[in-house]
Amino acid sequence: GEKHIEGFASVHIQAAKDIAASGDGKLDLANAGDLQLQSARLGTSTGADQSITNADGRVNIDQAGSGADAGTALAEAGIGGKLAISGTQISQGGLISVRAGELALQATGAQSEDNVTLQAGSRIEASGVEKKLGGISAYAPAGKVSLQSANGNVDIKAAAGALSAAVVDLAGATDAADGSVGGNGSDAGTLSIRAGHGSLFLDGDLLAGTAAAGKRQGTFELDVRNLGSYSALNRSLAAGGFTQSVDARIRTGNVLITASDTGHAHQYRLSADQGAITVAGIIDAGGATGGRIELHANNGVTLTHGATLRANATATGEQGGKVVLGTAAG
Repeated sequence: GEKHIEGFASVHIQAAKDIAASGDGKLDLANAGDLQLQSARLGTSTGADQSITNADGRVNIDQAGSGADAGTALAEAGIGGKLAISGTQISQGGLISVRAGELALQATGAQSEDNVTLQAGSRIEASGVEKKLGGISAYAPAGKVSLQSANGNVDIKAAAGALSAAVVDLAGATDAADGSVGGNGSDAGTLSIRAGHGSLFLDGDLLAGTAAAGKRQGTFELDVRNLGSYSALNRSLAAGGFTQSVDARIRTGNVLITASDTGHAHQYRLSADQGAITVAGIIDAGGATGGRIELHANNGVTLTHGATLRANATATGEQGGKVVLGTAAG
């Protein structure tokens, strides 16, 4: 149901093991300062649909203890739940589990420093799930993670000291207990990042894995004001297995796909609202069936000598794909 907290300097919710939202409902905080959620694992019960909104303060998600004093999560986490958390700033430093479910972290503050930050050592699990039912494996697809900042940045941190890089895991379930990828398993998930007035700083690890044969690979959606290096983003997506679909909107600045870059996704869409796109490398949307490439830029799309756009079909009898190039002023 609905819960309300009001009139505190700050609010701390702590558990040595799990903080798990159950059922359907919401928790609203007003004039309650910053909210800290500290536990070994934050998540939902199976099928839950919950939101936490701190209208006037930050939300800090922290691990319970450290080293020998670290808390231990319960054996079973819920699956298929939905959890939405919003505050003026979001700092995720713990373990959030919404396997086969959905997680939304939203920073609503009006300042440029009101970011969504995934700290070093943090982990978000929205991967697919294998369950045994009467001795037969059933598979649930990976879910969706949305990171959104109204006026700040989305910052996914690198490793720092003894802490590993921040991780977002959207891999599909594998075929067997040994982790092999066969004809079963489940689809990989979707990562959506939106910072229309800010940037993406991507130094952590994005994981969509290698989905089972015939299943969907990872999907990536991006909408930011500017992006420092498209090459760095491209390398992260390729390493993480986000090869089903890439849809990136860069609102200001030019985008360069260098000669050493290979962008690979069956559906590949890139737009530069107030800049130009230059391709010197490879964009590969080919596969058993034809893929689709769309490049749209206000100030022109340029394919340099040696650039390759590939949307071909490799299976016999399949139609080739489509390449669309569009510009407004170039």
